[in-house]
Amino acid sequence: MILEALILSIIIGFIRKGSLYKLALMPLKKWYLFILPFLIGVAVVIGGQFGNPENYITYLRLANVIQYVIFLYAIYVNLHIKEIIPIGAGIFLNGLVIAVNNGMMPVSEKALRAAGLGYLLEPGKFDWNIRHVLMNEFTRLSFLGDIIPRPGIGKIMPEAASIGDVILAVGVFVLVQSFMCKSTDAENDLNNKTMNEK
Repeated sequence: MILEALILSIIIGFIRKGSLYKLALMPLKKWYLFILPFLIGVAVVIGGQFGNPENYITYLRLANVIQYVIFLYAIYVNLHIKEIIPIGAGIFLNGLVIAVNNGMMPVSEKALRAAGLGYLLEPGKFDWNIRHVLMNEFTRLSFLGDIIPRPGIGKIMPEAASIGDVILAVGVFVLVQSFMCKSTDAENDLNNKTMNEK
């Protein structure tokens, strides 16, 4: 959902005669904090290939929480960008439900079936996604878990999404639109000059 929102926003940005160069001018502080969580995830997955499986799950759950903490700090130091606030809200909601469910994102069986992912519920199949856990009576804040089915576009990339994912996707779309189509000072000066000449 988030990747689709990013791609769609960039396409619409080009249609609106926006520029990726303007997007690159976004005044991000400590930009590397947005990359670090992904590197941590990759390191844990690679490390899990050589370590004890039981320890791997523990480290993975801890890494899931740490990744969201880093993301939230990155959002905090960039609150001067008002469009980043919805992204922070989505990350917070996802991080919260993961934190209270032992570092795993709870996913609804009903949502998986509705999204066309019912085959994952077959014995042994759901283990492929070790960052998620099926909801049960012990799940906390289940309404913040992956409860929204999205069959995908032409059955491509179906998923069960969370409320946080939806807010995050909207935030990404708005952020890209805002900066890709943002007028620069030079453009504003030229527009003002044109208006004065008229």
